[in-house]
Amino acid sequence: MSIVQLRIELPTYARSFSIRIPDNCTILEVKQEISQICPGRPRVDGQKLIWRGRFLADDEKVEAIWQASSLCATYHFT
Repeated sequence: MSIVQLRIELPTYARSFSIRIPDNCTILEVKQEISQICPGRPRVDGQKLIWRGRFLADDEKVEAIWQASSLCATYHFT
């Protein structure tokens, strides 16, 4: 297990922030973390994460989506 840094972009609000999580987390766990630290505390069930043009499913693992854990990945949040 490695710790990865994910950059979360909020294009609607022209904001971004980063989170550090274990690479074996699911997208649902990423959404839960976003809910805790993002201004406005968006509900988990209302979040959509986009990676390379596709919506990510809650049960997908970060490590399966993004293999280069030494870099910072950017996810778009809607």
